[in-house]
Amino acid sequence: MLSVSDFISRYEKYSDEELYEIYKTIDNYSPEAKEALDKVLEKKGGVESLIKKIEEKQTIQAEINRIKNETNVLGHRGVDSSFIKTTMTSEIFSKDEIEKIIDDKYSEVEENLKDQKITDKTIVWVIIGGVIATIVGGALWGASIIFSGRIFYIFIAGLYIVCYGIIRLITKKSYNNKAVLIASVISSAIAFLLGFLLYNIFGFIE
Repeated sequence: MLSVSDFISRYEKYSDEELYEIYKTIDNYSPEAKEALDKVLEKKGGVESLIKKIEEKQTIQAEINRIKNETNVLGHRGVDSSFIKTTMTSEIFSKDEIEKIIDDKYSEVEENLKDQKITDKTIVWVIIGGVIATIVGGALWGASIIFSGRIFYIFIAGLYIVCYGIIRLITKKSYNNKAVLIASVISSAIAFLLGFLLYNIFGFIE
C-alpha cells in the first residue's frame, strides 16, 4: 500500500489539470491519497489558486486558437501576413507575441497552399506516379489472388493506400491536392482490374 510520501512524490509530477481531476473525485481515494493531495495543493496555493491557473491557461489557449483560426481563414483567402499583423489585436498578448503566433500559423498555411497547388510539373509527376502505382498495385493485388486462390476484399483498402503512398512519394504532395487524390482513385481502380487480368492469365498457383 502506498504511503502519503509515495502519493506526494507521484502528485508532484502531475499537471494542474490532472491534480484538479483527482481533486474532483478524491472521495474515491484512500486517506493517504487525500492527505497527500492536500499537501501538494497547499504548496500550489490551494484549490482556488489551482483553478485560477487552469482558467488562465484555458483563456490563453483560447486566444491563441482564435488568432490561429483567423490567420488560417485570411491566409487561405490570399491575405498577406503583414496585413494580418496590422489588423490583429489581443487583450492578452503583446504585439510581438501576436506576430509570432501569426508567423507560425501562416507558415502552415503557405505549406498547405503549396500542397494544394496544381502546376504543370504536378501533372507530370502525378501521371508518372499513377503509372508506377498502377503497375505495383496491380502486381500485388494479382499476386495475392494468384497465390491464395481467394479474393480478400479488405485488401482493396490496402490497394488504395499503396497507390496513394507511391503517388505521394513521387509528387511530394498529399491527398489535399485534388490531382493526387483523383490519380490515387484511378490508379487503384485500374490496379484492381489489372490484378484480375493477371489472375486470368496465370491462374491459381499452389
